[in-house]
Amino acid sequence: GTLLNTSNLYYRVEEGMINDDDITSTDEYGVLLVLISQAEEIIKNNKELTKRVEQLEITILGNEEVRDKAEQIRIYNEDLRNIQEDDREFNELTRQNQEENREESIQNMQIQVDDKLTDCQLQLDEMIDAKSEEIDNIVDDKMLDVQAQTDKKFQDLDTRTENTFNYYDKTFEDKLTDNQEQIDYKLDEVNQSISNIEDCIDESTTKLDNKIKEVDDKIVEVDTAKTDMTTTVSNKITEIEDRFGELESLDARGELMQARETVDGTVKDTLKGRLTYDFEKVNEKIAEMTSAATNVAFSKSYISSDWVADGEYFKLTVNHNLVTENIFVAILDEATKKSMTNSYTVVDSNTIEIFNESNIDVKVTVVNGNTNKEVITATINDNITTLDSTYSSVKIDAKIGVNELSTNAKNLTDAVNELFQSVSNGKELIATAITDKKVPTNSSDTFQTMASNISSIKQMPDMPDDVEEVWRFAGHTLYIKSLCIDSQDNIYSGSSDNTIRKISSYGVEIWKFAGHASSVYSVCIDSSGNIISGSADTTVRKISSQGTEIWRYGGNSTAVSAVCIDLENNVYSGTNGGVLTKITSGGTQIWSVKRHVRDITSLCVDSQNNIISASLDAEVTKTSSKGVKIWIFRASDRANIISLSVDSEDNFISGHNNGVITKISSQGTEIWKFTGHTDFVNSLCVDSQNNIISGSRDKTLKKISPQGKEIWKFTDHTAIVDCINIDSQNNIVSGAQDNIIRKFQQNLGILIAKDNQSEIHKVTKLDTIVKEVLPAPIEVWRFNTNSNVCSICLDLDNNIIIGNASNRVKKISQDKIELWEYTGYDNWVRSVCIDSHNNIITGSDDKTVRKISPDGNEIWKFNGHTAYVPSVVVDSKDNIYSTGNQTKKISPDGNEIWNYNNPNYMRSVVVDFKDNITICGNDRSITRLNSEGVLVWKKYYSNLMYSVAIDSKSNIVSGSYDNIIRKISSIGDDIWTFLGHTGVINHVHIDSEDNIYSGSDDKTVKKLSHNGTEIWSFSDSINNVYTICTNSKYLYIGEFGQKVVKLQNTHIVQKVAYYN
Repeated sequence: GTLLNTSNLYYRVEEGMINDDDITSTDEYGVLLVLISQAEEIIKNNKELTKRVEQLEITILGNEEVRDKAEQIRIYNEDLRNIQEDDREFNELTRQNQEENREESIQNMQIQVDDKLTDCQLQLDEMIDAKSEEIDNIVDDKMLDVQAQTDKKFQDLDTRTENTFNYYDKTFEDKLTDNQEQIDYKLDEVNQSISNIEDCIDESTTKLDNKIKEVDDKIVEVDTAKTDMTTTVSNKITEIEDRFGELESLDARGELMQARETVDGTVKDTLKGRLTYDFEKVNEKIAEMTSAATNVAFSKSYISSDWVADGEYFKLTVNHNLVTENIFVAILDEATKKSMTNSYTVVDSNTIEIFNESNIDVKVTVVNGNTNKEVITATINDNITTLDSTYSSVKIDAKIGVNELSTNAKNLTDAVNELFQSVSNGKELIATAITDKKVPTNSSDTFQTMASNISSIKQMPDMPDDVEEVWRFAGHTLYIKSLCIDSQDNIYSGSSDNTIRKISSYGVEIWKFAGHASSVYSVCIDSSGNIISGSADTTVRKISSQGTEIWRYGGNSTAVSAVCIDLENNVYSGTNGGVLTKITSGGTQIWSVKRHVRDITSLCVDSQNNIISASLDAEVTKTSSKGVKIWIFRASDRANIISLSVDSEDNFISGHNNGVITKISSQGTEIWKFTGHTDFVNSLCVDSQNNIISGSRDKTLKKISPQGKEIWKFTDHTAIVDCINIDSQNNIVSGAQDNIIRKFQQNLGILIAKDNQSEIHKVTKLDTIVKEVLPAPIEVWRFNTNSNVCSICLDLDNNIIIGNASNRVKKISQDKIELWEYTGYDNWVRSVCIDSHNNIITGSDDKTVRKISPDGNEIWKFNGHTAYVPSVVVDSKDNIYSTGNQTKKISPDGNEIWNYNNPNYMRSVVVDFKDNITICGNDRSITRLNSEGVLVWKKYYSNLMYSVAIDSKSNIVSGSYDNIIRKISSIGDDIWTFLGHTGVINHVHIDSEDNIYSGSDDKTVKKLSHNGTEIWSFSDSINNVYTICTNSKYLYIGEFGQKVVKLQNTHIVQKVAYYN
């Protein structure tokens, strides 16, 4: 309601005129007045209350005044608000007016600015034109100056270039003139040599032609003699028949009445006596001719029991009837019908001894080497043939010919015909034997021609089988299911015996991993040398090169039948359920797809990181790295696909259960089929030339060309071949169901030859023929140093540097002439080596390392060691490594770079091509440090280690106090041991061909091949051997007998021809 005026209400209350409407309509103050009024009525008789009420009334009146003041203020504020509103409206009007004025001002200003801009643009254009003209003038001037300077420089350059070219033209012209003169001189020498050779050839040809003509004339004489002999014999037979006719007139005794003479004038009383006498003489002459004829060649077959053991070989003694030591021998293997390499010794004129590695059935043909000068002649007189043999200069046993004729010939004509038939047969045998030696020869050729052909036979070494077993490993107890090979040619095998094994390239087990609970179906290796395995226990595992499990993936629900690695070390697994899974290198799944209906049998990855999978649903599928299917190849014969591989052109090779191998393009189309196998093709791999190696259930290995043609077949397996792989040397490794792993060497282009001591050598991986291989070194000279020799090396000029026990370093020439001697040491010089500037680095018992110039002057001395320094070596940057109780790296200027505190005294230090350091010593260990002196690995042995050396593959060779030589891989795995020494091995050395030389207290030097086979041993009057070094031709030994011995290193393959 409307508020009542307070004063009016108060009046009404006082006068008692208040009612309910007043209470309803008034505000809180009004209500309070009413209440007070009512209360006054109640308490008017109470003074205290009255007083308090009066005070309350006074307070209320004061509040009423305040209230009035507040109302006045409110009214004032309202008026002020109205005034402000008026001001706001005025201000708005003012603002609008100002806005209009501002817009008008802006328009005016814009006009002014445009005018100003126009004026400025005009001024600027004028200035630009003026400046452009000025700049153009300056640029023109500058360009003229620059052009002039350039022309002058070019002129100077032309002048200097012309002078330089003139100088070098003259120098080169002089050098070319000198070279041309030397070349002309050499050509003259060569031409003269060729002329001499041609003269010799012409002379030999003339002599040969004369001899051939002479032999042909002799043969004509023989033919004429044969004809005349036939005529004469025929006449004699007629005469004999006539004489026998006279028997009809004889008396009962069968004798003629008159006496008759024989051919030599002897008188016989009876015809019987004369005929008997005459025919005995004829038979003697025929026997001589027959002996001569059979002396052309000898041939006989021998069986294995005819051979006798002779050391490592077998010996066959052949007795022939040629009665000469000038012979040619041909040996035929009866089993293969192939000619064999001759290795025989002439015992006497009727005996030879043949040597071979095995006792086999052979046919031996021995040809008389005198056939080029000895022929048969015959002369005839009027009475009877007189036969003279000039075939051989030695006595011939006539009984052989007589015995043969007596059993075959019934008359003289048949005897003569048989004689010539024997000669003809002999010539045919000779021609066949010569032709077998790749020199075509006919039986109609003269003996001289045959002899010439024999002399031109090249004794080619035998070619071994295409594939040869190197070693076998039988450590598994069940089938070998998968093989892979690392960069060091170590082999990793997965087997049904639930294990994975690491095997060295020499066939020695390094470790065994037994973490799988079931068969290991597949193994592969990543770029870091870690092994990935897939197993029937449904897991995929990553295993370090040391055999420690890194992680396992267990996301598959069925057996893992195949694994492979992509270029980023991601892992792919295929299962018996057809599921393909991609896993990171850390073991985390990236994706998984159901790619095949049936089991996945094999996986591989191409160069684009696409995954190729084969399966028992007769399909090969290509999948991208994202898991997207690219294409499917279906075998036309619907045969299950068992194995898979990829070549360098991203073509895929698949092996099927019907023995077929198919080559598939990167687009999924068939290129060719190979049908050489008769059963499952269980495994495939591709070599560096894109040839395919296959292993099959038919127990064979085959090599197939990139065009699908069979190169060779190996059939020596006795069990199903389940897996194969190929190493960096193209050696093949196979695993079969006989639980054996075999390593094979491909022998295409490999030859077998014997040296001049009848020792057999295999020339591996070289298309060469061995001219000569000598079995042991030959001493050239000895040099007496007057003190025990501690260390030797060769400088860049092949001079010999010697450190000895008389505190000296000597430099001597190849002719053992002492060039200089350095004497600045206080104790033995234990070690010497050479840097790239031909400076000499030494380590001494006086605790110093020194650098000495090529002239023998000290450059610097390093005093940082606290004990004697037995070994120093230089790396590729000419930094020096020295060892003793500490191993130190020293800069080329002689400053220490780092120090490694050895746990014990170290005796030897070497550095590899990556500047890693290997040390060995009294703590019985071999230790590998990197180039920063950080320990890489350490391996302990049972005795003190005296010496270490490094080969071209960073493998380590050590010699020790227990007389053992060991070869160890770059990661510390044992490869082989050699036990041939009987004394401490003081020094080991490796040459450029990775052959190993060892010097020992047993006073011998031995040479070993890279695989630990002894080649030779030298012990000719030498003392304890303390140091060895080599170059391409010679071997140098330093001994404790105060001598350096130079030996010709003769066990060298000489490449003299090529075999296609």
